[in-house]
Amino acid sequence: MIPILLMANLFLGVYYTCRSGTSSPPKPIWGAWLSVIGAVITLALNFWWIPLSPDHLIYGYLGSAWATFICYGAMMILSYVIGQKIFPGTL
Repeated sequence: MIPILLMANLFLGVYYTCRSGTSSPPKPIWGAWLSVIGAVITLALNFWWIPLSPDHLIYGYLGSAWATFICYGAMMILSYVIGQKIFPGTL
């Protein structure tokens, strides 16, 4: 679980580096949309992988770690792709 969270936080750091292209004056709404997309991914995966009923297969902390990993990975990739469309050739 620790390596999954470490990679997720690495993705978050890269996202913060790349988000300057999505939060700049030409298209500042993209930064808000990326945050909303990340929140939706996190909530959906947490509700799916951490069920409320004890009758289901419970992933618990591991499911939450993977949800964080996938959320930050998606935000990182989307931030890079959108940033390249707004400001081509930059990080």
